[in-house]
Amino acid sequence: DQFRLGRSSQQLLGELQRRESLDLTGEVDAPTATRLNQLLDEKGLLSYSVSGQVFSASQRLQPAQRVVAYDVDLRGAGRYRTAQSLDEVERPGGMERLGEATTDPEGRYAIGFSYRQYGQAERGRADVVAFVVDPNNRILGRSRLGLEPDYATTGELAGLDVLLATDAPVGPSEYERLSAAADALLRESGLAWAD
Repeated sequence: DQFRLGRSSQQLLGELQRRESLDLTGEVDAPTATRLNQLLDEKGLLSYSVSGQVFSASQRLQPAQRVVAYDVDLRGAGRYRTAQSLDEVERPGGMERLGEATTDPEGRYAIGFSYRQYGQAERGRADVVAFVVDPNNRILGRSRLGLEPDYATTGELAGLDVLLATDAPVGPSEYERLSAAADALLRESGLAWAD
């Protein structure tokens, strides 16, 4: 449904369209919306976030996982579901990197981004996908595609969870890391653990 602007909003819209050399449509058409978003972003007023959790194939939360988020436009729509590595994702055209994060001990991640990062390729807001990747940039899992209606009112795209294809190794526990460090210290000092 199309919304109707009040008289003062229509006057402000007309002033904006004149000042920015846009067609005087009296409506928030695509060129007007794009320019309005650019102006708001220049003032630092358009920021968004995407967040979620990473789960293994057996539904365990996955800490210490690298998550990379991208805007997917029409040219990238056929690629985001089948790409096996970030090299494929980052081929020219179709996807813009929004940011990256590492999951916390509860497998949570959050990535902030702005209109500037995707605005040249989009008419509205970014369509976002999150990938979990290994150190060689191979994709271990991907989220569903988060669309504009998912965060239109708040600017926060929450619950963009990633399910890994397999149970990823979690890495050594804190005890294992501390024990290894203590072992190294004891070896350097010529001491040994007491039985």
